[in-house]
Amino acid sequence: MLHHRGKTLALLLCLFLSLQPIQAFAATDENNEQTTTTDENGATEDPGSTEEPNQQDEPSTPAPTPVWTNKTVHTTLYSKRKLILSWTAAKNAVKYNIYFDNGGFVLWDTVEGTTFTDKDIAMGYTHRYKIQPVNADGKTGKSITVKVTPRTIVKVKSQKYSYSTMKDDCKELEKLYFDYCRVSSIGATLRGRNLYDVCIGNPKANRSLLVICTLHAREYACSVLAMRQIEYYLQNYNKKIGGVRPSDALKNLQIHYIVMANPDGVTISQTHHPRWKANARGVDLNRNYPYHFKKKGRPGAEGFSGYKAGSEKETKAIMNLVSSLKKKGSLKAVINYHAMGQIVFGDYDGKDKKIKKETTYLYWMARNLTRYKSAASYGGSGEGNLREYLLYGQKIPNITLEVGKTWAPCAYWEYARIFRQNKMVVLKAANYYR
Repeated sequence: MLHHRGKTLALLLCLFLSLQPIQAFAATDENNEQTTTTDENGATEDPGSTEEPNQQDEPSTPAPTPVWTNKTVHTTLYSKRKLILSWTAAKNAVKYNIYFDNGGFVLWDTVEGTTFTDKDIAMGYTHRYKIQPVNADGKTGKSITVKVTPRTIVKVKSQKYSYSTMKDDCKELEKLYFDYCRVSSIGATLRGRNLYDVCIGNPKANRSLLVICTLHAREYACSVLAMRQIEYYLQNYNKKIGGVRPSDALKNLQIHYIVMANPDGVTISQTHHPRWKANARGVDLNRNYPYHFKKKGRPGAEGFSGYKAGSEKETKAIMNLVSSLKKKGSLKAVINYHAMGQIVFGDYDGKDKKIKKETTYLYWMARNLTRYKSAASYGGSGEGNLREYLLYGQKIPNITLEVGKTWAPCAYWEYARIFRQNKMVVLKAANYYR
């Protein structure tokens, strides 16, 4: 019995000793405070740790896809080797990929602005480009394809340079030289033809020069001259011609060309009545202006002044344009082109010294360039005349040149000589007022 008690005491002693480390650990833990905490889900964390909880970054919002709200691209032929593309910015785009068609479109360049210059074009060849907008993430939008053929546009292959050909040529010139050539209409004729105002030079210029051609229907050689002058100045816009760089002369001045001031009459002359001079209502437009106007003649091919001054649509359109340019304070002078005679009108009997000085300069400049004679011996009437209306009625310096030797309509073989004689007249005038 004593033996069994001894065994029991030994077992109790061993059990006591085995529990001592657990109690000692628990005691140490209580004395040093608990080093771990448990949340309600049973997870534990160490308050002594300086490491932030692991949090994932929120995903960034992708940049919107670039889209075109206005797919407008303009081309400007800077020289015979350089072409400039300009376009309206695409929404959400930060840059643009430029592709060139070289037997298939290939990436050529990437630009951040909205212009691109091709410095290696060839005249007479068609060039194709694609402009592709790119957003901040590099995502691309739909491309715009552009096709342009740098070339000579005004090609007069026969005597009859028609209204429709002139209209098409004007639009093509604007497409190819958009930065410094704009075309608009200042009105329409009885038969619905537009009176086009072809403007070359800086569209934001604060000065202007006005050139008016072909008031008389059969004198459409003047329209040919005007169109050739326009293209000549545009083709050479950034180089010197005749001692003048067009881009310098037209930096602060814009030339307004009324290329065909009587398109209804021109069409009659070219299709039915070669010697027709009046408009479609049988009115001589150069006798219809409100300066010393007198009603004379009867409606017909020539000689009728109209029932009253300023009665014709063509007359009103030019008067309105002159008034508009004068209100802007920009109109410096007017050059009128007629045919025929190879003479220059530049007389002035008024007292305004400024008009006298400027008209005299224009007169002698034109005579020296063209070698035309003075019109002092010409016996025509000034009643209702556009030049007298501008000079005395509106107080605007101006001259009139009569081109060609043969009776209007001038012979086709004269066109080249008329251009050679007059190609610098308007640009020299513009340079004078620059």
